[in-house]
Amino acid sequence: MDESHGLKEVTCLVPLRPNDFDWSRQLNNAVYPQLLESGRWVWALENCIDLRMESLVGVVSRLELDYLKPVFWDPVATVTVRTGVRNIERFSIYLNQMVEDSGSQICARARVQLAMYDSAKKVPVAIDLAKLRRNSA
Repeated sequence: MDESHGLKEVTCLVPLRPNDFDWSRQLNNAVYPQLLESGRWVWALENCIDLRMESLVGVVSRLELDYLKPVFWDPVATVTVRTGVRNIERFSIYLNQMVEDSGSQICARARVQLAMYDSAKKVPVAIDLAKLRRNSA
C-alpha cells in the first residue's frame, strides 16, 4: 500500500455458491472477477469511498488476472479477497488484489486499473480522493 494516500489494505470473506463451481468441481474462472468486484466494494467502503449515491461510476479499465491454484467444491466454502492500492494517477487507481482459499493459500492474483466516469456527462473524471472521501463522510 502507498501510505501517502492514506488508503488501507482491506480483507473480506466472500461466500461461494454451489453454482460457482464447474463440472470438474473447481471454482469456475469466470467467478473470480465477481469475487474481485466484491472485494473492491468492501475496500472502497472501508476507506470511506461510497459511490452508491453519486453520479460517479468506478469502472475497471484493465484487469490482469493470474490463476495460481484451483479452489475445489465445498458447499460452505468462503474465500478471502485482499485489496490494496498500488498507485494512484490522475485518472486511475491501481489496485493489487488476491483471492485466498480457506487454508490461506493464494489462488489468484490480480492487478486492476480503475477509472472514474461521470455517468451524467459521460466523461472520465480525474481522481480526487479528498473529494471522494469528503462526499462519503
